[in-house]
Amino acid sequence: MKKKMISLALALVMCMTLTIPAFASLETTDFTSQELQEINITNKKIENYLADRITLRMIDQGSLPMTVIQQENGYYCGPATCCMVANTMGLGSYSQSQMASIIGTTRDGTSSSGIRSGMNSLFSQAGKSQRYQLTNTAYSSIASGIIYSINAGLPLILSVKQMPLYTSSGHFITVCAYRSGFAGSSSVNEATICDPHPTYYGKYTYNISDLENACNSNAGNFLRIA
Repeated sequence: MKKKMISLALALVMCMTLTIPAFASLETTDFTSQELQEINITNKKIENYLADRITLRMIDQGSLPMTVIQQENGYYCGPATCCMVANTMGLGSYSQSQMASIIGTTRDGTSSSGIRSGMNSLFSQAGKSQRYQLTNTAYSSIASGIIYSINAGLPLILSVKQMPLYTSSGHFITVCAYRSGFAGSSSVNEATICDPHPTYYGKYTYNISDLENACNSNAGNFLRIA
């Protein structure tokens, strides 16, 4: 009986660990007609960029230098993610509580639109031309967005829920590198993320389709360069 109780306790701990809240506010984004027009303009820019992109390498790859920051509490995934981006983009060094104020984080988490507004304000203050655009997998491709944004020097930010290692109530991660093409007879289509998760923080490389599924398991929202 004692062994059974210990096994049940361990199973409960494992279940709780895999579903640790790491809040991104669960949201469905209703885009205005102007926002949809801007999304379509960027989609076309990306389409033209990829059509004109010529590489003699079998593997196309790009990366940005990024250090992983672990979120300080269960609802600071947004601030931690934005702190990683701020450090990478030279926007300044912010504490997670400072970043939480900038992007509008509450105990319920952070919205993708709050990240867009807050980060674009920091870009403007720093005199940088980059801007984040909020879009959705219903309108835009994550895969092409990764290639376009990283080569333009800006990490993607994904709103996810069901990741390969865990399930959260909503979570933000950032994409800092990719590899795409053919290695011998095998195709490669993968991206490296920086994850601020309380338990599973670190750098991980996944197939891009896994990241698309993770994004779609939440609201399908992600932020790319405009």
